[in-house]
Amino acid sequence: MNSVDWSRIARGVQKSREIMRPFLSQRTAMLQLIAGNRYGNNIPYSNPIPYLNLLYSVYTRALISSSPRCMITTKVPNLRKLADAMQIAINDRIKQARFADTLRACAADALVGMGILKVGVCQTPIEGTDGMVHDYGEIYFDSISLDDWVMDMGAKRLDQCGYMGHRLIRPRHSLEMDPRYDQEKVRKLPTLQRTMYDEQGNLKAEGLSRSYDPTTDCDHEDMVELWELWLPREQQIALLPADSAGVVASDPLRVTSYPGPELGPYKLLRFSVLPDNILPCPPLMVLADMHLLLNALYRKIAKQA
Repeated sequence: MNSVDWSRIARGVQKSREIMRPFLSQRTAMLQLIAGNRYGNNIPYSNPIPYLNLLYSVYTRALISSSPRCMITTKVPNLRKLADAMQIAINDRIKQARFADTLRACAADALVGMGILKVGVCQTPIEGTDGMVHDYGEIYFDSISLDDWVMDMGAKRLDQCGYMGHRLIRPRHSLEMDPRYDQEKVRKLPTLQRTMYDEQGNLKAEGLSRSYDPTTDCDHEDMVELWELWLPREQQIALLPADSAGVVASDPLRVTSYPGPELGPYKLLRFSVLPDNILPCPPLMVLADMHLLLNALYRKIAKQA
């Protein structure tokens, strides 16, 4: 197992997040257009023709219309009962885990940015990105927001990435009760100060429904911010803390070997992938100018009427 320079990894994560800044800003702007001027703290002008909203709704329903189901068959007569029992068990697990909701969130994110799905088998009871608690031994699949994502932006293809991962928000007490963590490091972790903006100053997508107050500290307990990174070449999973400004620290809270498939725990849904670029060109972003033009013409006609 190769040794890792964590200070360079931390600097790389911060630099990649800076490079992703215009893409994150465009994604939030797209969601503002989709939501319209009457949704929370949003755009000040009206769009009478909700062109993007209609496309967003139609495409999302078309891509994920219902919960997926599996069918298991076998040519061996003695195994047919076992196959039927396995089919029932898997379909029941898909329903319990709300897999359709996860896929729908992933597809919706791909329309305005990139869909990200984390898949694995739970090694210890953990809280997923959607707030659900995954039990030991369960298969889980969590949708990850692009606002909470980072990947090696120095790479031209996904298989060239040196790291990829996502932001985690966890209660401090859950780390204090976990013997896998150094409790001295856990006690020193800064308490998360929630805000509508990320560490680069971008308005997060979640800020569309928040007030004008940039701070949104509504937590009833101490929360900490962590970054979970998968290193493909080393086949390691690292958990790095972030300070109060969201800057990733170079001293990992925990490093473990990755026991899963070689391709990693993340599945990415990307439309219109451009050569030598790992971030896609989402379909609704291409149609944004048409949406703005149609509404500008409609507002002009309405004023002249």
